[in-house]
Amino acid sequence: MIYNEVKKFFENCDETQSDFGWTEFTLEELGLPTADEILEGVKKIEAEVELQGWRTKHGTHPKYKGFGLTYNPTFFDKTENIYHQVWGSPLLDQYYGQEKGVGDHTQIKDTYYDTFGFRKIDDTIQKHLGFFLDRFNFHISRSRVAYIFGYGEEPKKEGGWHVDEPTNQLLRVNIPIQTSDEYVMQWDDKTYHLELGKAYLWNTRRPHRPAVFKKVETKEPRINIVMGLTPWLDYDKTTDTYSKGKYFGKPVREIVEERLFVK
Repeated sequence: MIYNEVKKFFENCDETQSDFGWTEFTLEELGLPTADEILEGVKKIEAEVELQGWRTKHGTHPKYKGFGLTYNPTFFDKTENIYHQVWGSPLLDQYYGQEKGVGDHTQIKDTYYDTFGFRKIDDTIQKHLGFFLDRFNFHISRSRVAYIFGYGEEPKKEGGWHVDEPTNQLLRVNIPIQTSDEYVMQWDDKTYHLELGKAYLWNTRRPHRPAVFKKVETKEPRINIVMGLTPWLDYDKTTDTYSKGKYFGKPVREIVEERLFVK
């Protein structure tokens, strides 16, 4: 759901993107830096901005943490750390997804739910990851680095399933930069081990969740970088406005297959 002026661009659009499924590329195929190079930049940012656990009104998640790569300069809570804006809110009801209501928010625009509001990249992020971020061909909106501290965790049948924005609104590129074979991504009825050296894109309107395949014996966290791109819209920094982009209306499947999301 869109709660701001960008909504007009997606009226009467197909939000299911039913012809788009699961796709993977090597980082080399996409002309992106190596996982080790990206991880080095991520660790430098971590040292400066610290990690935030996922938040709802029920508390802060002790094992799912990270920081945002983008921020909203007009965010409703002016006291919020800009690197933690995309890590939930004490006003939210649930841990994942946008299907169960918006919690105790009295406004939606400029809150956690305002995907297109997260339109700026701070100098600290650009300094350490600009060599990576500048390789993408679309505007970067809500994006994050996600850590799972799963040591001791065992597989669970329930929990964590969610859907995200339609891919024509926000196309996610999920890149593991530190992982082990205990960690998987479940999408539809399939289970995938996300490999270092690869990038993954899938239809986020279908249920999916990060999970563990077996008891986690690895003490180092799983770290994924999740880029959120706007494949149909351009963003003008000068006017602080969105407009229809070059590929507006083009099926996301074709955008991905043709690798148009990278330079």
